[in-house]
Amino acid sequence: MRPRTSTLAYGAFVRPSDAFDSTVAQGECLGPQLGYTIPATFLSDAGLSTELANVAETALLVLLSLHLVAAGLSTVILVLSLFLHSHAVAIIALIIAIVAAIIGSIVFAVDVALVIEVRNNINSLFSGADFNVQFGNAVWMILSAMVLTWAAVVVLSVRACYCCGVRRPKVAPSETLEKLPL
Repeated sequence: MRPRTSTLAYGAFVRPSDAFDSTVAQGECLGPQLGYTIPATFLSDAGLSTELANVAETALLVLLSLHLVAAGLSTVILVLSLFLHSHAVAIIALIIAIVAAIIGSIVFAVDVALVIEVRNNINSLFSGADFNVQFGNAVWMILSAMVLTWAAVVVLSVRACYCCGVRRPKVAPSETLEKLPL
C-alpha cells in the first residue's frame, strides 16, 4: 500500500503490480475536510497507535486554526484600509496589522519547522519506506502573506505617524482657534 497526500486530500493506493488484477489500481482516498481524521486501517498498516494519531490531529487542527486567524485579521486590515483618511482608523489598522504579522510569522515558523522535522524523520518511523517530503503550497502561501503583512505594517506606520512625505490634513482658516483681533 502506498500513501499519497495532497493539499486537499490524502489516500492509500495499491500499485497495479501489487494488486491481484494488475490492470486496476485499488485504494481508498479521503477528500477535503476540516482537520485530519486518519482511518484505523492507515494506522494499523503504519504500526502507529491511535493516541499518537489523536495528538497529531489536534496539533494540526490548532495550526490550521491559526492560519484562519491570520487570514481573518488580514481581511479586517483590508477593510480598514478603505478608511485610512481617519487617523484613528489608521492607528487601529496598524495595531491589527502588527498582531496579524506576528501571528503570520509564528505560523510560518511552525510550518517550516514541521516540514523540516517530518522530512528528516519520516523514513526512520517506517522501516523500509522511502518517503519524499517537500515544501508544499501552504508554506509558500504563508510566506508571501507574512511578507506582505509586514510590508503593510511599514506602510501603515508611515501613515499613522505622518512620516516620509505623508502630510497632516490641512485645517481650513475658518477652523483655526486663533482669531485675529479687530
